Amino acid sequence: MSLKSLADKCPCGSSPCEVLHDKVSLLWGKFQDMVDELQAEMDRNEAKYEALRVDLTTQMEIIKVAKGRYMMLLAEVISNLNADQSEQAEKEQQKQELDAQYYTFMSACRKEIERIICDDIVAWYCIRNAVMAHSVATNKGEKMIQDCEVTYWLPGDCSVGCDDSCPTIFKPNDDPYSCGGWQTLTVALSQT
Repeated sequence: MSLKSLADKCPCGSSPCEVLHDKVSLLWGKFQDMVDELQAEMDRNEAKYEALRVDLTTQMEIIKVAKGRYMMLLAEVISNLNADQSEQAEKEQQKQELDAQYYTFMSACRKEIERIICDDIVAWYCIRNAVMAHSVATNKGEKMIQDCEVTYWLPGDCSVGCDDSCPTIFKPNDDPYSCGGWQTLTVALSQT
C-alpha cells in the first residue's frame, strides 16, 4: 500500500499518517547521512589502502633488487671462501713438503756434526793425549798443554743481497745451492 492510499483511509483531516510520513522522512535523511558518511570513510580508507599498496609494492621492488645484489655478493663471498680453502690446502701441502725437506736436511746436518766431532775433534784429542803421555816436558810439569779458547762464530757479509729467483718449494732432486749466496762464519782465538 502506498502512503497516499493510507492517507485516504485516515478518518481525520490532519492525519497521523502525515506525521508518520515526516518521521519516516527524518529517519530516511538520517540514514542517508550515515550512508554518505560511511561512503566518505570508505573512500578515505580506499585512498589510504591504495597509497599503502603503492608504497608496499615499491618497497617490495626495492627489496627484490637488494636481494638480487646480496645474492650476487653472497655467491662472490662463497667463491672467495672456496678459493681460500683451496689455497690453504695447497699451502698445507707445501708446508708438509718443506717440513719433510727440513727434517731430512737437519738429520744430515746432525750426522755430519757427529762425524766431525767423532772423527776430527776426538781423533785430535786422542793424538794429543798420546803425545802428552810420552812427552818429557809435560810429565815434568814444565809446560802444560792448554786448549785454545775461541770466540763465538761471527757471521760475515752474504755474497748476494737478496735472491728472489729461488723457488718457494724445492723438489727432492733440486739442488738447494743453485740459487742464493754464501755467508762466511769466522772464529778467532781469544787472548788469555
